[in-house]
Amino acid sequence: MWNELSFIVKKASVLVRIIMLDGTATGWSKSLIVPTDGYAETPGFGPFRTLDAQCVEIDVMQKQRLGRLLPERLVDRSEDIELALKNAGLYYERDGAILRIVCK
Repeated sequence: MWNELSFIVKKASVLVRIIMLDGTATGWSKSLIVPTDGYAETPGFGPFRTLDAQCVEIDVMQKQRLGRLLPERLVDRSEDIELALKNAGLYYERDGAILRIVCK
């Protein structure tokens, strides 16, 4: 599950955060790293045991910078991400622009 999520986040270039069983949440990050089986990390948090994670949240709205003088553009990546999650056999819940994958 974690390797698939890491690949999906990297390919879609979206933000991810982890909610731990104790309620701790990582900050939103552009990467999810799996250094070894049973562990994962985001920049600024971890490594942590994947067994200690409650869920992974993905923000499907990708922010694109078009230049210094132009405002950021939001691109909805939900179709691509939902298809990738389904193809990986991962169950998710949708809450607005957030996809939540519950860890087992």
